[in-house]
Amino acid sequence: MNTFAIGVDVGGTKIAAGVVRSDGVLLSNVHDPIEMSQDDPGVTVRQIARLIRKAEEEALLVAKADLTDLPVGIGIPAVLDRYRREVMWAPNIDGFRNIRLAEAVEALICRDQVALDFDGNTAVAAEAWVGAAAGRRNVVFLIIGTGVGAGLMLDGRIFRGASGMPGGVGWFALDPFAVDSAMARRIPHFETTCTWRGRDTHGLFAAYESGDQHAATELRSAARFIGMGAANIVSILNPEVLVIGGGMGLQYCAHEELYSIILRTVAGLAQPAAAEVVQVVPAALGPLAGIIGAARIALDSFVC
Repeated sequence: MNTFAIGVDVGGTKIAAGVVRSDGVLLSNVHDPIEMSQDDPGVTVRQIARLIRKAEEEALLVAKADLTDLPVGIGIPAVLDRYRREVMWAPNIDGFRNIRLAEAVEALICRDQVALDFDGNTAVAAEAWVGAAAGRRNVVFLIIGTGVGAGLMLDGRIFRGASGMPGGVGWFALDPFAVDSAMARRIPHFETTCTWRGRDTHGLFAAYESGDQHAATELRSAARFIGMGAANIVSILNPEVLVIGGGMGLQYCAHEELYSIILRTVAGLAQPAAAEVVQVVPAALGPLAGIIGAARIALDSFVC
């Protein structure tokens, strides 16, 4: 018998939501650019609630089932207190600091089954369920988007660490000449090497595709840094699959030269036995991973 849950993927630029069946099939997919206010985080909370209702309405058009009062999972790029279901700090979302997000959403949608998790965890849950690492028990999802992070599945379980915030790989220090600057500015070094925050990344890749040598030099260097970060992850965790996703991550994988640089760097720098067994692959679910994985977290929390 199929059951259902709603997954919500809150990102730095958009929010997406959908109804997911217990076999991983997505029944609806709605999304909008994120609405934010430094002075009123409720702007974003109310948008989440609206998209949950819209996802339910669209799913009703195709599902022959009762979709009332479905459990909800929310994935968000933030420092969380998962047990208090609180966003401690979301650096890419204005006003999101010390927000009891799950509780606030529950009040708006009139139900008490909302789970909250780090978006790296929702992404790895999705890809290990029905994506590029389906059926594998040791999986890392490397997210390269507005920022850089990772979701970790070890021995079949999401790894959440001592304080609920593992996977902060964007903070890897990969260049000794950048240490003083990174420490003084308290910035994540690996993240700054490959996300190009504040720049027109679509234009950068378009210039690369048109043969622009400056763009090629920048992106080749970034791909090497991604390979270095991935190699460190492989050496530490010995995963079966390392999935590369996020909007920027998929862009790197879509360009054969850049993807090859990443693969060669991992093969050349990771611990040899670990490098031999790992598969480094692009995410299969693309932007849907966040929705599907958040729904899986809800199913695991309230149904299974």
